[in-house]
This record gives sequence, structure tokens and C-alpha cells, in this order.
Amino acid sequence: MIVSFDFDGTLSEKEVQSYAKYLLSKGITVMVHTNRPPSFCKDVFKFSYEVGISADNVRFCGDVGK
Repeated sequence: MIVSFDFDGTLSEKEVQSYAKYLLSKGITVMVHTNRPPSFCKDVFKFSYEVGISADNVRFCGDVGK
């Protein structure tokens, strides 16, 4: 099973981070999809690392095709 979270207003919230950690502890793959462009990745990777989400499971959708 794969579960994906948006970053801003979702994974950036402590309650959601706790839930993501719980899912990871159950062997569920957790991904992050954000509308941020890759140039604004620092916060996303910081939080993802703290939660335990692999950098390979982070997707940036902002500025795609520009």
C-alpha cells in the first residue's frame, strides 16, 4: 500500500507527521507530493527526513513544464 500526503498544511502539521510515522512503522510506503517547485525543497526534505520518508518518495509538481 502507498499513502501520499501534500506538504503545506498537511505533512507540515505535527498530527499528520505522527500519523505518517505510524504508517511507516506498519510497513506502508509514504510519499510526499507538493505543488512547490524543486527550488523550494529544503523544508520538504527536512520534514520528510524527520518523519522517516525517503527522499526518493518526495515529488515536486510546481513549475512542471515551465
